[in-house]
Amino acid sequence: GERTADQKDLNVIMLNTVQTSVGSDEILKSTNAFELQDKSSSETVLYTAKEDMKIKGTSAVVTKITVEATEVNNYVKVYFTNPAETDDDGLTFRFKDNRDAEEWNGGGGYVEELGDGKYCQHLTYDARKLPKKCIIEAFNCWEKNIYGQFEISMAK
Repeated sequence: GERTADQKDLNVIMLNTVQTSVGSDEILKSTNAFELQDKSSSETVLYTAKEDMKIKGTSAVVTKITVEATEVNNYVKVYFTNPAETDDDGLTFRFKDNRDAEEWNGGGGYVEELGDGKYCQHLTYDARKLPKKCIIEAFNCWEKNIYGQFEISMAK
């Protein structure tokens, strides 16, 4: 089945083909059609920092952070500009609940190029309930050097 980005439900058509017996040329065909209803819920939350999120040692600046909370996981989008992306290859982000936490929550993901020096990193954040505050850290995934951390909070 196919659906557009604004459709929540998915219409499915299955084509079934069965050979009646081994070696037989007789084939039976049938179709089944049904709709899968999206009963999930999601909420997208904006997180902000008190200061500008300029990444020290790079030309990058984080411009926006959103977290979409669903029943499956929390999906993070870190939007940033980076005019010197070729010099800052490997820039990536990760999250933890607070500065003292030893474990990073979530990870994975990929960086999407949006054009004109703009990017969006897609990550997951492992938490049953979204925190009011958390820490985002910028680091180089190749060289493992840390550029800095920012405390971010849910926007009011």
